[in-house]
Amino acid sequence: MIAKNVKPLNVWGWKKMDIKLRGRSRDNGKDLFYNNAIAEIYHHVKDGCLMGFAGYDQRTEKPILLDIELCTGFIDRKGNEIWEHDTVLHAGTTIYSVVWDDEKGCWSLEDDHSCTPLAPLVNDLELC
Repeated sequence: MIAKNVKPLNVWGWKKMDIKLRGRSRDNGKDLFYNNAIAEIYHHVKDGCLMGFAGYDQRTEKPILLDIELCTGFIDRKGNEIWEHDTVLHAGTTIYSVVWDDEKGCWSLEDDHSCTPLAPLVNDLELC
């Protein structure tokens, strides 16, 4: 029997966060497709990334293949959501790519020389 009118207990005080996905076109890297436009998502075994399918291009009749990206849950200093693989500018000087760092277990900023956790720097970031 399932109890009625019982709210889930949030023992640790964690904030509930919806998982947001978007797909970036593999053809041009610019066209973006959000949750309801992504028809299928699958795990690409060869490189370990998530890929998606958003139907067929009406002009060329080719399949629209996507790289699936996750929303980090962070926003930049202008209020824009920061997504996986976004390019951001830190303190107006350094350009980074947003990546998930498996070793640190967190979203990080990556350039040619380093991989730095994103959270402590988020207030100084701006999407490029």
